[in-house]
Amino acid sequence: MDFVWISIGLILGLSVFFYVELNRRRVLDWKGWGGLLFGEALVLFCIAWSSASVAEGEPRAASMGLILFGGAGVFTLVLSWRLFVAKAPLREAASTGTPVLPKDLPISTPSRRGLSRRDRDILISLVLIAFIISWFIGAARERPGLDPFFRRAFPDAEMTRLAGNVHEARDAAGSLQGYVAIGSAAGYGGPLSVAVAVSPQGRASSLAVVEHRETPPFFNKALAGRILERLAGRSWQDPMVLGEDIDGVSGATYTCRAVTQSVHDAVRGVAGEQLSFEVPPKDWRFVFGLPEIVLILLLGVSIYRHRSRGNRKLKAALRWGTLIGGLVFVGFVFNGPFVLAHLNMILLGYWPDWQTHIYWYILIFSLLFFKGHEEWNLYCYDFCPFGAAQDVIAKVSGAKPRPVRWPALLLWAQRTLTIAAICLALMYRNPGLTSFEIFGTMFRLEGSNFQFAILAIIILASFFIHRPWCRYLCPLGALLGTLSKTGRIHLNLNSERCDDCKLCVAYCPGACDPHLSGRWKKEECYLCFTCREQCPTAAISFDWKLGGSSKELIPPGPIGRKAKLTVGENDG
Repeated sequence: MDFVWISIGLILGLSVFFYVELNRRRVLDWKGWGGLLFGEALVLFCIAWSSASVAEGEPRAASMGLILFGGAGVFTLVLSWRLFVAKAPLREAASTGTPVLPKDLPISTPSRRGLSRRDRDILISLVLIAFIISWFIGAARERPGLDPFFRRAFPDAEMTRLAGNVHEARDAAGSLQGYVAIGSAAGYGGPLSVAVAVSPQGRASSLAVVEHRETPPFFNKALAGRILERLAGRSWQDPMVLGEDIDGVSGATYTCRAVTQSVHDAVRGVAGEQLSFEVPPKDWRFVFGLPEIVLILLLGVSIYRHRSRGNRKLKAALRWGTLIGGLVFVGFVFNGPFVLAHLNMILLGYWPDWQTHIYWYILIFSLLFFKGHEEWNLYCYDFCPFGAAQDVIAKVSGAKPRPVRWPALLLWAQRTLTIAAICLALMYRNPGLTSFEIFGTMFRLEGSNFQFAILAIIILASFFIHRPWCRYLCPLGALLGTLSKTGRIHLNLNSERCDDCKLCVAYCPGACDPHLSGRWKKEECYLCFTCREQCPTAAISFDWKLGGSSKELIPPGPIGRKAKLTVGENDG
């Protein structure tokens, strides 16, 4: 908590200098000052609340504080700035009576453009620095000790550390009581370590998870399913295979598998090294089943649809097929959507065993490959289960990608939440600790009252706005959208051909405004090229720009019947 109070003090100190400089330049009324101070108070309260909740072992309360207080604070700050601070007169104008406009405010521009390239580069650099600092803070945190487990497993014995992570327990007379070994395996969120007390006969007599990075609901569900009790008493000769001689816990398969493998490795290690039993070599199991097959099929159909330049109806039918497949299998059956914890695992350097996590590797590398190579977000557009649920609701209700009054405010709130969640995950070395997605609430019907309330709001909003979660809250969308801003694919709009029919806007699933020349919201674009296909005048094309040269990537579509009639009339 010392670091938290230091951070709050630094923020307060910098705020004082900022407010003094702001007061020197502008004349603010009570609404401007009140909004800024109230927003900052909410943000500081969010930092204190979330940090204290995590320290007390209540990550759900930390996530609630992050979303509720942090989001409200950022919203209040941005809103106060846009409505009161930005429109406040300069102090020079107030003293002379002559209106003076800020130098950075365009006089006749109808709407503000986004960040300049220089500002964007500075912001990305600051975010990367925050990630690095959080990573080193997490690496310097103390690791839990084993003394409580020693006293519980061998209360009257003296412990002596041997080679590796093995401790020997002997009583006062020098008789061997057993050993304590630490076994580790890759779980859902990273390495999971189990302390195992091994008897002289090679049986696990007592167990305790001493360190883990699992998402709290998964870990608690595994413990509630008595996975440790099922492993207690097992011998080094037992196979200890989840689903065979060990029953797993539905909804926490990865966690149960990691606990089982950790106990198995610890018992076998003591049996072979300390007890001198003849332990056969470890039998590596290759886990490849229905989840991996379905994921490969969804990827194959999505790639075919994206590459194909054929029938438009066939492509639409294929996309609906992958969406329904993702909703049913990736969401409800396998419960394996892409979440923020997966990216946090990469940042923390946690790479699970590929033999037992093939699904994870296929999902991660396919997304990163196509996003990095072609800037194509195939997962979100084609088979994201939560995106598919919103698309189904929109199909039934007729919801469109409606514009909102403060899109920039919502976009920056989304990015702020994502950056804060990643920093806290790096700081506490737990990829799933601050994951605020509501996928588990949707597909497993598990979660807090707050999560169910957020889910209800998103479902209700989906009847009126197309994909509200993806556009305004999804952390994956925020990260991939930021990467898209620096990409090499650009939209070209032929203003001479465009007749402002806005069909591209009506059919655009990302609400990225392809009809506004120079204002295309690239961070919201799925690169589905629907706008190009729907344009009746063939006014939209895409270029691949590298350095000072450009190459046509997607040419304009064929001129539709409406455009042909228009051209013919003009020529006559």
